[in-house]
Amino acid sequence: MAKTVLQSAWNYLPQAQEVRTILSGAQVNCTRSVELINNLANAPRYKDMDKPLWDRRGRTGIEGELWNIKDSYADAVNQFNVSAFVSIRNTCAAGSQPTVKQRQDAVSWMDMVGVVGKLEGVINKLAPAVGP
Repeated sequence: MAKTVLQSAWNYLPQAQEVRTILSGAQVNCTRSVELINNLANAPRYKDMDKPLWDRRGRTGIEGELWNIKDSYADAVNQFNVSAFVSIRNTCAAGSQPTVKQRQDAVSWMDMVGVVGKLEGVINKLAPAVGP
């Protein structure tokens, strides 16, 4: 499981970074934005990730740490289903450029939630333990 989550984090980190870069620019490449947001919104979910947090609370040791890492990964990719990104995806799909406010809201959301940092954290925690 750890190797699978690590591979997903490696796959989706550059995409999350690219979304942030695209949305921070003056013009949005809508085709690429829609592709990236859809990829991230549909990133794989892993066994039991949808269980309520209280079902997992109190787990200790390696199992507890793995849950924390899987939760961090899930939280990062789930952000691309929130309204800030759905709004940009829908605007682009309709053939228009997202407004400055739409883009700023999405970038602010990414920064507030720490999407890129969470994926980097997953990689940093799992890579030494799992290996290449």
